[in-house]
Amino acid sequence: MDRPDEHLIQAMAVLDENALAELHSRYAPYLTGMARKMLNDSDDVQQCVQDAFMKAWDAAKTFDPTKASVKTWLVTITHRTVLNKI
Repeated sequence: MDRPDEHLIQAMAVLDENALAELHSRYAPYLTGMARKMLNDSDDVQQCVQDAFMKAWDAAKTFDPTKASVKTWLVTITHRTVLNKI
């Protein structure tokens, strides 16, 4: 059974790589599509999405579910990563 997003973030906070992989498989296609609308180079798109997941990994301990959903949080991280690339 799939774990809820918030549980995956909590697991990432204690360095559970399987949680990162599950979150990646859940959201990478959506985030890639979003980044593709902003960047022309597919390598840049993939790099930005990868960087965004690494930033999420590093910041998992600071995630606050009262401020945003996991999806919104990941979209924000990805959007800012793409903007920094432009």
